[in-house]
Amino acid sequence: MFIQGIEGVNYDDPVAVAAMIPSNWWLEHKSCKYILSVLVHKDNKDIVTNPTKQPPGPTRKKVREQSKKLIAEERAVDRLNRRVEVQEDNGSVKTIKLGDVEIDAKRAQVDGMRSVIEKNTIDSIERKITIMQKMEQIYVGRFGREWYEKQLLNLVNQLPGMLASGGESYGGVADETTSPKSGSTGAFSDVT
Repeated sequence: MFIQGIEGVNYDDPVAVAAMIPSNWWLEHKSCKYILSVLVHKDNKDIVTNPTKQPPGPTRKKVREQSKKLIAEERAVDRLNRRVEVQEDNGSVKTIKLGDVEIDAKRAQVDGMRSVIEKNTIDSIERKITIMQKMEQIYVGRFGREWYEKQLLNLVNQLPGMLASGGESYGGVADETTSPKSGSTGAFSDVT
């Protein structure tokens, strides 16, 4: 649909040439087959004129992994929001969220772990006290009776429930100084 070579058209006059061009030529002509998509999507970052100079995007594998991760997160949220019927001790049925049940189970598990940690702490302190009592003569001979008793009080005060973390006393005996007479730091490793 070239307008060149048509008689009666003044090719030196751009207005006369423009009048000969149909208004929808760019929709119908083969040479302008993709111009509409380029004009519509000119600001789309996925369509570029020089694709070989663009940095590589994510691989299919990474895209699939990301979509699996997103789907898993959505399913986890949906699962936690799912309603479950629970029968109470008195026989009534109560509807709660599955997430609440899991949270309660995790709380119970954490409480159990805390009690095990507390028991291990108590056992460790008891072993230290037993060792100190067995080696009483060595400690008293090297550091003195006062230091030895302060170290025992310090260990007893470390037992859960004896002293609060803020320094408040709950039946434990707080000690102001724990340094031995010989000038060492008072750690058990000082005894050789």
